[in-house]
Amino acid sequence: MSGLWFPAAIAVAALGLTYLFCLRPMRRGQCMTALPQRREQPLTSRSPELDQALVQAGHELARLREEARRGPPTRAAGASPHARLRLPEEERR
Repeated sequence: MSGLWFPAAIAVAALGLTYLFCLRPMRRGQCMTALPQRREQPLTSRSPELDQALVQAGHELARLREEARRGPPTRAAGASPHARLRLPEEERR
């Protein structure tokens, strides 16, 4: 029975620290995962280059999603899907 006290104390301490440092600030809206409308400062970066890169990434993602929605590109009639994998005759030897 005495061997269970230490693991139980560790578990109780972990629960208490989780409440103190995670759950309590979250309930007050003061944690990093709080919703943006509850934060006092807006979520903006101080780097215009980063903002531009994020906008470009968003456009790229939208383009890729549109291409995925349309489906894969079609092949020419009679073209083999493995045509790019074939080696020239002199490299096969």
